[in-house]
Amino acid sequence: MRCLIADDHALIREGLKQLLSSVNDSAVIFEACDGKEVRAVVSKYDDLDFILLDYYLPDTDSLVLIRELCDNYPNIPVIVFSGAETPALMRKSLDCGASGFIPKSSDNDLVLHAIRLVLAGGVYTPSSMLEYLDDPLKRAMDGVDLQMDPASSRPGRRNRAALTARQLEVLKLISEGKTNKEIADKLILSSNTVKVHVTAILQVLHTTNRTEAVIVARELGLF
Repeated sequence: MRCLIADDHALIREGLKQLLSSVNDSAVIFEACDGKEVRAVVSKYDDLDFILLDYYLPDTDSLVLIRELCDNYPNIPVIVFSGAETPALMRKSLDCGASGFIPKSSDNDLVLHAIRLVLAGGVYTPSSMLEYLDDPLKRAMDGVDLQMDPASSRPGRRNRAALTARQLEVLKLISEGKTNKEIADKLILSSNTVKVHVTAILQVLHTTNRTEAVIVARELGLF
């Protein structure tokens, strides 16, 4: 594992380094404390597995930096690590191309889970913030909540009620063979927001890919 931790607090960088090293003792971890150093590291090491980026780096427009990194290095996922747990920042970060948004209040297990999800191709967002993704006012058109009751979350159980109206729309378009970009254009969403919904659909239906999700959805009579 090769990654970059960007935060202006040495204590936070050290804590994250210890956490990542504890699960991968061969990890190569680079550090940066501002946008200039981030750009320098990535320009030299463009084969990083991911970037863990503090939203508030000194002398840095974070949204510009996120978009720049995602545009110039599309193979390196950017995960925002923020002390400000506000849905607006999460939405802006995802719209700029970030692959995840982790509040700094998260415990170690959640941080590792989020990183693994992103490395597996998903998008991590706190479930408490998902409800704000689609509402033009509060970013919460469907009140998205990935939390399921204990019975519905047991292995082998699929809960159709856990899918929101927006997720059902996305799932129907997936069944028609639409790509994330085509779905985003159709529903007037960002591609990353669609990716978040796809990740949620797979989790709720306990499936591992889009094809399996469509098969399960048809078995459940969702369309």
